[in-house]
Amino acid sequence: MSEHTARIMRDIKKLGAVPYNMWLPETQVLPYIIHPNEQILGLVYGRYQQVEGDIVGRGVLVSSPERVLLIDKKPLFVKTAEISYRVISAVTYSKVLFMGNVTIHTRMGKINVRTFNQKCAYNLVEAIEANLFSNPIKLN
Repeated sequence: MSEHTARIMRDIKKLGAVPYNMWLPETQVLPYIIHPNEQILGLVYGRYQQVEGDIVGRGVLVSSPERVLLIDKKPLFVKTAEISYRVISAVTYSKVLFMGNVTIHTRMGKINVRTFNQKCAYNLVEAIEANLFSNPIKLN
């Protein structure tokens, strides 16, 4: 295992990934998608829905200082959607019993991820909010 892969695995464990998450195909492709100098600030695994296109699947939503990624790994392909912080207007989190929902509101629509891992969901929301508040868009 390379140092880059080991660092990513350590980071996602610290962010709340449980042993089941470590075996998911999305976790296995993270070292190929995350750049060597890029840090993972938050992530959440679960069932996602892109509201504008009615696209449904299972994947991981990952936040880094530069971008937010939606990764869905299937046996023959990897679907990766990169979202710039400039198009994110808000992030919301709701919890009902054991299920949590993280919703990212963008100019292109909403992405909703349902998850059982509340710690990961909370860390992702905190990371996105911190980035949105630290880099406000300046209007002329």
